[in-house]
Amino acid sequence: MRLFRCFLFVLLVLSPKLIIAFTFDSDDINYAYHPFCDYYSENFLGADAAGRGYSGVADMGGIESTLLNPASLHIENKVQFYYELGLKNNIGFLNEYYNNLEFSQYRKGTAYGLAYSINEDYQIGLFFGKKHSINAELGPVIIYDYYYAPVDTLHGYLKKTCSTINIPLSYRVNDNFQLGASLNIEMYNSEQPLVLFDIYGNHQFVKSEADFALIRPVIGLILSFNENISFGTSFQNSVRKNIIEDATLIHIKYLENTFPWEIKSGLKYRMQKVPLNLYIDFRHIHTSEYHDMNDRNDFFIGADYKLKKYLLKLGYFSQNEYRDLSLKISEEIDYWIDNKPHDRHFLTLGGSYTWKQLNFSLSYIDSRILSPNEDSQRYFKFSITFKPLKIFRQRKK
Repeated sequence: MRLFRCFLFVLLVLSPKLIIAFTFDSDDINYAYHPFCDYYSENFLGADAAGRGYSGVADMGGIESTLLNPASLHIENKVQFYYELGLKNNIGFLNEYYNNLEFSQYRKGTAYGLAYSINEDYQIGLFFGKKHSINAELGPVIIYDYYYAPVDTLHGYLKKTCSTINIPLSYRVNDNFQLGASLNIEMYNSEQPLVLFDIYGNHQFVKSEADFALIRPVIGLILSFNENISFGTSFQNSVRKNIIEDATLIHIKYLENTFPWEIKSGLKYRMQKVPLNLYIDFRHIHTSEYHDMNDRNDFFIGADYKLKKYLLKLGYFSQNEYRDLSLKISEEIDYWIDNKPHDRHFLTLGGSYTWKQLNFSLSYIDSRILSPNEDSQRYFKFSITFKPLKIFRQRKK
């Protein structure tokens, strides 16, 4: 039962009054948008930061760096174009309790970006990417009638995506201080099956879909203490939303889901005698606004080393368990079916190569080495950045 609270397969019993009204007010939230799902659906956009463990809140770079901090946007040329492709493996889920439960990639983690330098102090960008995507295959679900007699079997699944459009703007106050803000528009879509019963006990399968958008601005800053040490931080606000699903005959209006606030902070240390940069970041997501979750607290550590036209990267980051495993339905029954912590610790490796106006980045992320289990995740990230310097040069008179 608690498994399906996470992915929500709502079995509705319709009365004649409900059919006339066409709207059903649920007494619960929409669990397709519960923070638990984010643990498995996150695409970890940003191929450059991926190689150094997604650290770099205090670093400056191209349009992809604004995923960590909008104040990071700082391109040396006039314009920049960016493309990214991400792939991840399928993973099992609760296989010791259920059969045929699997999470697979759904609509690849692609991203596109554009950055433009207005002048020496102001830079603006546009970024589009698949922030979250998942196809959860949850196997057969037995359907019961009013008298709790099995009448049919439903193939359970959840398809969910979150695409984001970000418009970052950075402002260089002086050589040691840079501010940034980003207007982030997050567009959500989900699909899952639903069973509808009429007053005579007849049932039919329908597809229930939700489509909505949230505006979630991000602000950030970077402060350089000297040539070697810089500090960066960014903050994203929380939003509450009554999600409505369309299910052919009816609309289902859920209680408010919370999309919690998030803060990132980090340090960058630039060594003097060797071309080596060290990074350490911390991220807090306030998921404890949900009664069954703790806050998310994760660390990101990385390094990059410049070798001529190459930039070699190495990193680590954590994805710690944030379900509240102490919860119980009763003294003998745990709230969560799987009461074991599922901490994941990722090692990352990457490299970049610059050729003329092109920069190629390739990164690999893997949690199997430090935290081998059924939901170990692997990611491949590839990106191309194009800097057409000559296009915007003024012609000589």
